[in-house]
Amino acid sequence: MTALLAAESAGRLFAGAVRGRLLVGEPLRAHTSFRVGGPADVLFFPAGREDLRAALRLAAAHGLPVTVMGRGTNLLVRDGGIRGLVVNLGDLSGIEGGEVPPQAAPGTPVELSALAGTPLSQVINFAVRPGLAGLEWAAGIPGSVGGAIAMNAGAHGHSMGEVVLWVDLMDVAGSETRVPRAAIAFAYRSARLPRAGFLVAAGLQLRLSNEQAVLAENKRCLEEHKRRLPFGWGSAGSVFKNPPGDAAGRLIDAAGLKGTRVGGAEISAKHANVIVNVGQATAADILALMRLVRERVLAHAGVALEPEIQVVGEE
Repeated sequence: MTALLAAESAGRLFAGAVRGRLLVGEPLRAHTSFRVGGPADVLFFPAGREDLRAALRLAAAHGLPVTVMGRGTNLLVRDGGIRGLVVNLGDLSGIEGGEVPPQAAPGTPVELSALAGTPLSQVINFAVRPGLAGLEWAAGIPGSVGGAIAMNAGAHGHSMGEVVLWVDLMDVAGSETRVPRAAIAFAYRSARLPRAGFLVAAGLQLRLSNEQAVLAENKRCLEEHKRRLPFGWGSAGSVFKNPPGDAAGRLIDAAGLKGTRVGGAEISAKHANVIVNVGQATAADILALMRLVRERVLAHAGVALEPEIQVVGEE
């Protein structure tokens, strides 16, 4: 069976069984910030938790592999695309809670919850009016709540692990489990969960401040983000993790690699730890540039850089 026929067959399997959007053979370059990536056999946007549960159970019953993505901002999909069911959580979005108790003093903890596909920027903006502090450092970071937690996104000396209270995981059989913060091993750009599953919601704990202070800190962090990073090109932000005691960008710059280009992929002249799609880049171009960076930095500084972005799919 050809890849096209397999995709069409999988698409028929889910049609009528789920409520969310279904796209067969959809190029994933349209759904990642790098603007590269081959086709998904079936790309599914669940309309809610029950919709996701139905799709996962159907995929499991027919032995189809499942890949879950958020908003594609820390993801590199290879040019061959992804087989089976690709779940995009972009429509699984919403925020609840955040009510401030009457006469609450500054510093009072306030809990809110968000579905995994909720844009992180939406949570940051939601927190402004009640004056809830704790996420200002994330202003300017793209992506979803689920993706930010999964990689323990961070900036300005802070990270998501500081504000997570719990996460809800759904396994391939559709069963849900609430995992408390104490059971999650947060580390630099990683969050190790105690069991397998897809993150579908999270509880966050912020603290009471005031609207003006939160808004001012949001603005400061956003301006710093824009000052340091390139905008207007396809990219996934930082490509490599910072090694202990150093910065990947500094090491790449010291190796003389700013502006280096492979095909349509180029190391940004503004920030050396960012690869930008300056034209019709392919995933193969980006991966080749990543290999070149790792080789040159290892030869120049003796440091083996580790990717921060997630690479998925077939070549």
